[in-house]
This record gives sequence, C-alpha cells and structure tokens, in this order.
Amino acid sequence: WSPAAMRSALATTAEFVASSSTTAAAIFNTGSGQVNPTKALDPGLVYDAGTLDYFAFLQGQLCNCLPASILPIDASDLNQPSIAIGGVAGSQTVTRKVTNVDDTAATYTVAVTSPTGFTTVVSPTSLTLDPGQTKSYTVTFTRTDAIFGNRRAGQLVWSDGAHSVRSPIIVSATALGGPTQINQTGTSG
Repeated sequence: WSPAAMRSALATTAEFVASSSTTAAAIFNTGSGQVNPTKALDPGLVYDAGTLDYFAFLQGQLCNCLPASILPIDASDLNQPSIAIGGVAGSQTVTRKVTNVDDTAATYTVAVTSPTGFTTVVSPTSLTLDPGQTKSYTVTFTRTDAIFGNRRAGQLVWSDGAHSVRSPIIVSATALGGPTQINQTGTSG
C-alpha cells in the first residue's frame, strides 16, 4: 500500500472520541478519531493518492514550480478520506475514488449526515467493487441557509455490512466565489 492508502485505512476506521462527530470543533479537535489498529488492517475501502495527484494539488495552489503539463486541481478534490471546502458559493461538487482492498467483492451503500445549512447529494449512492477495483463518486454540497463564514460539519459513511468507512466533512459558505489570481497577457492599444 502507498502511504496515502495506509493513512486512509487509519483515518476511516478510527473511532470518534468526542460526544458529537458532526460539530466542526469536535472534528478539528480530534481529526478522524482514535486509531484502531485492528480495524485499520481490514478497512474494506481506501482512498489512495499518488505523486501525480499531489503535483496536481500543488499546481492548484499556484505553485508554478512544476511542468505546465500537470493540470491543477482544487484543493478539495485531492483524494483524501476527509472532505474540506473553505468557501462554498452556491454549490460545489467534489470527486473521490475508493479502492476495494478486501479479497472479496462487496457492495457499499452510503449514509450522509449533511452539514447544517447545506444539502448533500452523493452520486452514486451504492458502489459494487471487485477486489482491487477502484470507483469514483461525487459529493455535491449546496448552501441552503448556512451562515457565511461559519464552519459546518458532517460525515459520510460507506458500509457493506462488515466495514464502515467514515469520512469527516467540514464546509463553510461564502457569498461569492472566484479565482485567487487572474493572469492575462495582452497588448496596449
């Protein structure tokens, strides 16, 4: 397994230690929770990311230190076991990929605790994966009445009856969205 897959196994099988797993303060204070090494050895699904994924992330952060052939991604799209979006203006969709690391095929269904003030839609709501197979899903957050600037938390759990793969969610709403930088080349006249 890659370092990212190992981190994913530790994070998604951790046991939440706070009284509420869906408050921003609890998630910021404890992360994914207390590591459970036994469960981490059999996580069911992992979120993996390789060198090119991290390069694309850096390009998205305006690193300008990598070849232009590496296309940038938004920080929220880095394939991590958690979802964090610093400013949702209206709605935003993130994409995640999971890999079945079990030695049998499994069907996972999703359960979502939506952050307060947002609707959360996961597509598809069920994934059937053969051993070693990777599939993508999207999560769309749409602001309903979230207060601008306030962080709201939730969680997403994929379960096949034997495994629970939990991902914490932190999002905040903003009134307007836009790029952090605009570059333009032109001529005078």
